Amino acid sequence: MTLPALHRAWTYVLACTAVAVAAGLITLVQEVVENLPVDLVLLFPVLASGLSGGAGPACVATILAVLAYGLLEGAHLSESQLVMRGAFLAGQGFCLAMLSDAVHVSRTQSRQTAIDRQRIETLETALREAGQQKDEFLSVLAHHLRNHLTPILTAAELLKEQGGREPGLVEWAGSTIERQARQVNRTITDVLDLSRLLRKELQLRDEVVDLKALIQEAVEDCRPLAENHKQALGLELPAGTLRVVGDRSRLRQVMENLLSNAVKFTPAQGQVSVAACLEAGEAVIRVRDTGIGLEPFQIERIFAPFPGRHRPKPPDRAGLGIGLALSRGLVDIQHGSLIAHSQGPGKGSEFELRIPACNPEP
Repeated sequence: MTLPALHRAWTYVLACTAVAVAAGLITLVQEVVENLPVDLVLLFPVLASGLSGGAGPACVATILAVLAYGLLEGAHLSESQLVMRGAFLAGQGFCLAMLSDAVHVSRTQSRQTAIDRQRIETLETALREAGQQKDEFLSVLAHHLRNHLTPILTAAELLKEQGGREPGLVEWAGSTIERQARQVNRTITDVLDLSRLLRKELQLRDEVVDLKALIQEAVEDCRPLAENHKQALGLELPAGTLRVVGDRSRLRQVMENLLSNAVKFTPAQGQVSVAACLEAGEAVIRVRDTGIGLEPFQIERIFAPFPGRHRPKPPDRAGLGIGLALSRGLVDIQHGSLIAHSQGPGKGSEFELRIPACNPEP
């Protein structure tokens, strides 16, 4: 039985109970009060039933009130008087039921209108926030792409003007263009991947993945970035095998995002460490840093696709802020989990990735 149906049934139970209580009180009071208006007293449960449940419970209460009137006054009235007064009570009860039903319907509609208004205001607020987040994201995306395109344009102009006279310039310009173009390509790829993930259109290719080798590759690829920012990058791996079933390229993408995120939010002379182990049938990877940390309210919001103002702000390193949302989505669809921990601002962060491990091959 649904909740509205239960509520409806409960109003009928209350109607019956109200009439029974009124009849009991009349029996007690009649012993000390003469000429008690029994019919008037029996109309109170009718009114209460109509206001709380509408016409249906009020009509039931009216019928029960007429029966109770007959039982209470039958010994004091003739049959014709009892029929006449019972009919009059029934007429009053049904009229009162209609009036109280109108009040009940009006109150119900007012409550529903207030609820609908609140829902509309909530939706409007959510839409405004979504619009602001979209605008912030587009602004950051444009700024991010411009930062990478500016060196490309500069290198192209230098090649055009002085490339033939300075051989070393060709190598520098080529390296700059390649590096920045790769960054632009990665940015576009992340945006497209997140879009496909949100639309549930991202395709995975499951295979047995040597997680230790994958972590080592990701750490070594990130090491130049950490050294460039004067950070220590540590690695701790278990002695045995650590295998999972998943999409290797996507798991590698998650590791790269977690490591680059840790480096980005950790100041110079800080530390970033990666530790992996096997716990309760799950492969667990923990990426820790001594960076700027997180406020308690930020811990879940940083995994939103467009965290906007809730995203921590690195002092001098820009980014789109979609890497963590993409990483959690990629882990979730591979039956894993990705959560964050932090003791607070200035106390670093830890990102814990868990994914079911598979038994090593014989």
